[in-house]
Amino acid sequence: LAFATGTSVAATKFVPAALGRGDETQARRALQLLLRWCVLGTVLTAAATALILPWLRPPFTPHEIVATCALVVAYSAYTFVRGAQYGYGKVRRYAAIEVLCDALAVTGALLVVLLQADLLLLLPFTAGYTLFAVLGWIGLPRPPAGVAADLPVALRREMRSYGVWAAVGIMTSTGFLQLSMVFAYHYGSKHEVGFYAAALVLTVPAYFVPRALSMALFPSMAHAFGRGDTDEIRRQVDAGTRILMVASLPFFAAAILLARPVLTIVFHPSYAQAHLVLELLLAATYVAIVSIPSVNSLSATQHVLVRVPAFAALAGTTVGVACWLLLGPAHGITGIAIGYLAGTFVGSGTNMYVAWRRWQQSWTTLLLRVGLAAVAACLLWAFVDTTDARVVVRIGAILVVTVVTAVLCPYESRQVVSRLRLVLRQARSR
Repeated sequence: LAFATGTSVAATKFVPAALGRGDETQARRALQLLLRWCVLGTVLTAAATALILPWLRPPFTPHEIVATCALVVAYSAYTFVRGAQYGYGKVRRYAAIEVLCDALAVTGALLVVLLQADLLLLLPFTAGYTLFAVLGWIGLPRPPAGVAADLPVALRREMRSYGVWAAVGIMTSTGFLQLSMVFAYHYGSKHEVGFYAAALVLTVPAYFVPRALSMALFPSMAHAFGRGDTDEIRRQVDAGTRILMVASLPFFAAAILLARPVLTIVFHPSYAQAHLVLELLLAATYVAIVSIPSVNSLSATQHVLVRVPAFAALAGTTVGVACWLLLGPAHGITGIAIGYLAGTFVGSGTNMYVAWRRWQQSWTTLLLRVGLAAVAACLLWAFVDTTDARVVVRIGAILVVTVVTAVLCPYESRQVVSRLRLVLRQARSR
């Protein structure tokens, strides 16, 4: 996350921004310079990894150190190439390669587990990331022959500063979820740690939504910023936020209301004890997802605005850690989940507030209407959880939340339906 992510996000911003200005040569130069920085950072990160691992307790074996360093290099290459794919708008190519490499990595991991080949545990993931980097790099534009890789000093300075701030923000926000697992291990019992891990596993797939949305929004906003189209950025922020708020609410309400039976079916009846943790993590995920358009509008446009998501992530993590220290000793993994929700609310709320003011959005009535729908969902959630309602009752509650959301947000609901129809129509035409 330290070097590769910063340079990857910088590629997602500066490449489409240059293309938006009609300067393809500068886009290629920027990508080449960022690649050099990524390679240098990856070498330093791998070297630091090799030096630190022997000092851990229990220490890593030489084989484990080599495997971990190889994974660091492969993941860095994957991350940078993914950013380059985003920057050049190669969405279909990215999706095809991602699906192929993920399928091969998961298949390889299953074989390693079935064969109990512990020494090869990291190999499928390293191979999957490496294959993605190779296939993804093929076909990307290269710097033209005879053109120096130098860029204007001011632009190089801006790229360097942007990459640092982006890395800080992403490390803090992405690492926040993983850090919660560390605190859960510290404050929870052995069984509670297993429960928290199970809840975390069921929460992670929901983060594919912001990842896919960022893939579309970030380069598009950077391209619009490059050509000076502020109105287009404002429109994308507004439309993306409205659709996400309204479309995601029934989905996450359903996931929260079905948390207890899902834990029972996927894992074991005893894991139903973790239902509150899963519900809190899902609520935090909803809060994080609705802020994605705001985060992208701040990160993909003016250079100084990238500091906002970084500071917001730092503030959210600080609030979360403070909650963990206060609630962890008394409430265990439930306190950790509450802290994660509080920290996510602070970070996402900060980004949305700044984007609201910067892009002159009219979200007051939207927040009130979505807030009322969320209150209705919370009341139904409290009812079904305290009464341990059957699945049929939970499904009925989901339908009620969906209807209430549609009634309170008719315009946004029609937008969601029209987008779904468009996607289905395009899928049929192919």
